Amino acid sequence: MGRKFRCFELGVFFGGLREGREQLLLQLLLVQTGCQSATIFEELNMKMQPPLLPHVCQRRRDLLLAGTVAGALFTFPPLAMAGKLLGVASEVYVNGKRSYRGATIRPGDVVKTGGLSEAVFVVGKDVFMLREHSEMHLLASEPGTTGIAAGVRVVTGGLLSAFASGERKLLTATATAAIRGTAAYVEVSPESTYLCTCYGTLELADSAGSATQQVSAIHHDAYTVHAEGRGGSVFESAQKRNHYDEELRLLETLAGRKPPFMAG
Repeated sequence: MGRKFRCFELGVFFGGLREGREQLLLQLLLVQTGCQSATIFEELNMKMQPPLLPHVCQRRRDLLLAGTVAGALFTFPPLAMAGKLLGVASEVYVNGKRSYRGATIRPGDVVKTGGLSEAVFVVGKDVFMLREHSEMHLLASEPGTTGIAAGVRVVTGGLLSAFASGERKLLTATATAAIRGTAAYVEVSPESTYLCTCYGTLELADSAGSATQQVSAIHHDAYTVHAEGRGGSVFESAQKRNHYDEELRLLETLAGRKPPFMAG
């Protein structure tokens, strides 16, 4: 019974993988996790409507998510994955050192990706997906919160995060956000910060703290924070971009949670 359940769950997560290397990888992963016949994928795929992974995902992201789920989610319970680099696509560096799946990541560390690279990792009960050409600094733990980062500073690129309850900080060159049990996606440039509150509550401010914006979202509410105000405001309403509900489902699952839009 347990083996069937594991195969079924893998089928849910791999509904978007169909061709070439993805199909081969899937077969290897299914066998590796205990399925006697990888052909079960085709049967499962017919039942998964819609499949979890969006068809618009690039192949590198398909491979990353596949490796993350099969290699971690079905091997360890969520708490056992804390402080681990779970998924790696191409070049990922932790504190300047090339790192691979299973590497330890702690508060105070710096994580960086190269071109066509992404990383998925858990710190405490917070889960992160760092995009390509990105750099993030995990803030050191506050007293009495060992293993839990006080927040993150995104220096370049993009980061999708699913935070556990409690207060965190999200910092960029042009914006700061006080986060409380929130999922958020951020992209940074020297002139502006794009920040989508995927769900939850945060207080958004410019880097000087002179302008603030309260944001509460059930399902995506995005703003661009400009280094210099436009039309009298540094905050500009924006559309959701470059992140997916399927990714949020994955991140929350890795922490043993469900996103609010899946409640019930």
